[in-house]
Amino acid sequence: APELPLPLLAIEQAKNEVKQDSVEYTLKADSLKSTSNLAFLNNIQGKVKLKVPRNMWIKNDDMRFELSGDVELLKHKDFFEIFGDVNIVRGQYNLMGRVFVVKSGTITFMGGEDMNPELNIEALYTFRDSERNKRELGLTITDKAFKPKLNFTYEGSSISEGDALSYIVFGTSMDALASGQQESLNSGEGMSAVDMAKAAAASMLSSQLTKLMGNTLNVDYIELKSSSSFDNASVVVGKYITNNLFVSYEQNIGS
Repeated sequence: APELPLPLLAIEQAKNEVKQDSVEYTLKADSLKSTSNLAFLNNIQGKVKLKVPRNMWIKNDDMRFELSGDVELLKHKDFFEIFGDVNIVRGQYNLMGRVFVVKSGTITFMGGEDMNPELNIEALYTFRDSERNKRELGLTITDKAFKPKLNFTYEGSSISEGDALSYIVFGTSMDALASGQQESLNSGEGMSAVDMAKAAAASMLSSQLTKLMGNTLNVDYIELKSSSSFDNASVVVGKYITNNLFVSYEQNIGS
């Protein structure tokens, strides 16, 4: 019998495995302190239009953002200016072991000698409460990049940072923690304190496993979802097969 041809996705994947990213640049602290290598730019003035294509990422241990947009770069004698909007196509941010998935985001450059763009980013953390009901904790980042404002919402209603922290760590509000639970938490005794400690430990372990897999696997997006244990968890990975085709896959693990 004749051999079956490889699927098209497998062919495209094989092509990408033999070449590195077109441009990958890592900022180093020393490069930000010294401008001697850029002295030739002092006498250059002009304007350049830059197109940020899809599949351009900003990555570190806690953040993965895909960017896209058009900006205008103005070079004056003594400084640069940037104008335009850069959209966050997709992304995730790890906060205390929980993964906030970016739903929409815009970084707006409005010129000026100090490059401090305006942020407008909305992210969402989905979890299940003690009754196994699906809940959503929202995070909105606004104002300047160097001094952003953070606002949290729970099921669409604004909440305090204290309640947001309680939802992130324990999956419930501060008021919902009964006085007995709070006392046992402070004393370190009782099943409620143990359960809360397990939940917090599981979230931090999930964060560390996500970072480890992200450094090991050649993927653009990775997320490990778990609650207070790994009996009912899932792993999500995503990667660009081509610059115009993004594929994600989710696999349940545990019971």
